[in-house]
Parts: sequence; C-alpha cells; structure tokens
Amino acid sequence: MTNTPQAMLEAALRQMIREEVLAVLAEVEPVAPVAPVPPMRTYNGPRALTPAEVAEKTGFAAQTLANWRGLGKGPAFYKVGRLVRYDEVILDAWIAELRGGPTPKPHKNPTTPHN
Repeated sequence: MTNTPQAMLEAALRQMIREEVLAVLAEVEPVAPVAPVPPMRTYNGPRALTPAEVAEKTGFAAQTLANWRGLGKGPAFYKVGRLVRYDEVILDAWIAELRGGPTPKPHKNPTTPHN
C-alpha cells in the first residue's frame, strides 16, 4: 500500500469507524441466545389415504368408490374440506370383513320368502 495522502486518509477513516462501531457495540446489551426450535413432532397414527390410494389397495376403481360414497356404501370415509380421505385402519378392517364373505342382510319385505 502506498503512503499517498488519500491512502492515509482511508486508513484513518477505517480506524475511526472501527473504533466507533466497537464503542457502540460495547454499549448495547448482549442479546440472549435464541432458544433452539423444538423438533417437529411426527404423526404416528393411521394414514389418511386418498381415493386413488384406496383404489390401488382394494382393486376397486376410484369411480366405483365415488359412486359408493354417494350411495352410502363402501368403506367409511371422511372429508377435510372438499378432500376425501379414508382411515387406513378402518379400511383394512373393511377389507378383512369383505374377505370373510358377504354379511347376510335381513329381507326388506317380511312377507316375501328368502329363498
């Protein structure tokens, strides 16, 4: 670095600014350290399946599931806003029930024989 008047002035200004900054920092109260953010909790409950996932798992078409929802048939579902979801545990129970065979339903007209 050359000792020109401009270089000497820049060095003097830098030193003055450095000293001024250090003086201001000495007056400022130290900031308490920020508490660490707790880790995100993970949800370990049953999965909420989409109709597409249920269709893949059961082999029934997504449209069939939609038709059943309208008719009140098929696996139990719930809505989150306009999104349809199926509880995985309840779906598995429904599938197990299907594998056990059809459940006989009482005849609607008691005067007609069941043959």
